[in-house]
Amino acid sequence: MSRSRTPEKAAGSFLSRITWRSPFWLPVLAIVMVLLALIPGESTPDETVGKPRDVATNLATLACPVHDELSLMVGQIEAGSAAEARSIPAGTLDSAWSNPKIWRTGKVSGDALVVSQTGEGAGPVGYVAGTARKSIGSGLIVSRCPELLDEGWIVGMADQGKSNITLANLGTAQAVVDVYWYSQIGPVEDTESIGIVIEPGATKTLRIGSSVPTEHVVGAQIVRRRQQVSAIGISADKAGQGTELVLPQIELGRSLVFAGLPDKGTMSVSILNPHEETVRVKLRGIRSGGAFDIEGLTDVAIKPQSTLKIDVPSKAKLNGQAIQAVADQRVAATVTVSTAKDIALLSPAVELKRPSAVPVSLAGKNFTLTVVAPQDGGSVALEGVDANMKVVARKNISVPAGSAMQVDLKKELKGAVAVVLKADGSIFAGAWSRSGDLIGGTPLAPAPVFIQVPAVAVR
Repeated sequence: MSRSRTPEKAAGSFLSRITWRSPFWLPVLAIVMVLLALIPGESTPDETVGKPRDVATNLATLACPVHDELSLMVGQIEAGSAAEARSIPAGTLDSAWSNPKIWRTGKVSGDALVVSQTGEGAGPVGYVAGTARKSIGSGLIVSRCPELLDEGWIVGMADQGKSNITLANLGTAQAVVDVYWYSQIGPVEDTESIGIVIEPGATKTLRIGSSVPTEHVVGAQIVRRRQQVSAIGISADKAGQGTELVLPQIELGRSLVFAGLPDKGTMSVSILNPHEETVRVKLRGIRSGGAFDIEGLTDVAIKPQSTLKIDVPSKAKLNGQAIQAVADQRVAATVTVSTAKDIALLSPAVELKRPSAVPVSLAGKNFTLTVVAPQDGGSVALEGVDANMKVVARKNISVPAGSAMQVDLKKELKGAVAVVLKADGSIFAGAWSRSGDLIGGTPLAPAPVFIQVPAVAVR
């Protein structure tokens, strides 16, 4: 059994989420059903009625990491009715960051930019990009801004003296977070990472080497206990040969799809098995010509409660394409792409069951979009919008079953600053950029225009 939240913690986390999302005005019946479902009892539920379902929301929040070298871009699927932007720590911001009817771009000071936005279907979307200074590893950084975190998993970062996980408290009271560490030889006990207190409007940074020394494939489970929290990792090479932000994987999964892999560099897959028994994993490559099992990687054993790095042979020719990890139990994973001068780390893409969006370019770097249909075929409608959200270009893509397709956004959607994606079928996507040996990539996820209401447990 993996280390995870108790039912009592899970209930507390969700009640905190209801508090910050109260403007959603969820139907009273739905709230009652949620609360009943989360009340801990003395025995296992006998029956679960119904299935988890999505409920439209009117308010969503994102938090973009801020560094001197990073440019930020924030927009939305549809124009919102209102937005509030603030920096952590508190500082002065241009009023444009609080305009929910435009795509805004620029730089801000502080540790994080927090944007809370209201409006039906107006879920905010944010990205950061730039070139890191040598003191933190150098290299190109490309990342989507993380959503609010309830529980997340990060794996694949190394103890290189500069790698860390940054936690941000977006709420108005103290936040409490637990972090559990894993290594290649098993769990790592660290009492100082349990019950981490973060003051309102502040951040806390956990240096990897302080908790998991001498390890090269570090895994972390991050559990929010109280308040609104976001988390993001930064993996920096101590020799100054690459830096990348790492988004938490929000849910463990048995089938993980990695899209947005740059088209140059060697590849490896880092996997975290949080269970008390061995997990077996198969790696598949997904290219424009179809999907295939990667030779020699069809039955890889991951020891209990440990991490493992798997090198992907270059003959698989998956640069710019996609990888799928299929496991017999739910795991966390990332893909690392490495060149002579840089690294890119990508967590799994999230199925585009709802619209998503991505910049055409940011910080002077053009983005290439990779869309993937790992099983059945599907299609994606792309709408290129200008800074005022006017549609200026359109493109429809058909994605055959078990294939990956690439789109040069600058070339194919001329005049657009951002692209809205609307998928039909089981589609995953990622975006990447490359300038010589400098690479960066990030997975896409649906914009936060819905929240999930769990099923009801009946005893």
